[in-house]
Amino acid sequence: MAKSKKSPGSALARELAEARAFQAATADILRLVKRSAADPQQIFDAIVETCQRLFAPDNAGLWLQRDDGQVQLVAHSGDFYSSHRDLPTVAPLATTATGLAMQRGETLHYPEVNAETEGPPALRAWYDSIGPYSLVVAPMLNEGRGIGSLALSRQPPRAFTDPEISLLQTF
Repeated sequence: MAKSKKSPGSALARELAEARAFQAATADILRLVKRSAADPQQIFDAIVETCQRLFAPDNAGLWLQRDDGQVQLVAHSGDFYSSHRDLPTVAPLATTATGLAMQRGETLHYPEVNAETEGPPALRAWYDSIGPYSLVVAPMLNEGRGIGSLALSRQPPRAFTDPEISLLQTF
C-alpha cells in the first residue's frame, strides 16, 4: 500500500490559513485595546481567549509580574483552576517558568512535564497536583524588560509544534 503524500499546496494553504487567523486575532485585540484602554482586564481576557482559539490548549493563562517579586495570574481559560483549587494564582517569580522565560527573554517549551523535569520548582508543584502536562511559556516584554508571560498547557501532554511556538512568540 502506498503512503499518501501531503502536497506542498496543502501545507501552503494551512500556513496561509494560520497566518489569516493570526492577523484576524491581532486585529480583534487591537480594536479592543483602542475601545477599552481604561480596562486592562478586558484586554487580558481577550488575549487569553485568542490564544485559546489559535492554539487549542487545554488551559491558557496570562501572568503579570507584581512589584513585590511575585507573578499573578490575571486571566485564564480552561479548567485547571476550577478543578485544582490548590494551584497557586500568585507565586514567587523566581520559582516559576514565567520568571525563567522573562529572565532568559525566550520562550520555554516543556513537551512533557513529569516527575523528572528539570526546571523551576513550580513545574514540579503543578505536576504533583495535576499529573503530566505539556507547557509553553512565552515572555511578555516591554522595552526589553520582562513584565509577564503567556502560558499554554495541554493535558494529557501533547507537545506544541514549532509553528505554534513561532506564532506564540510573535503574539
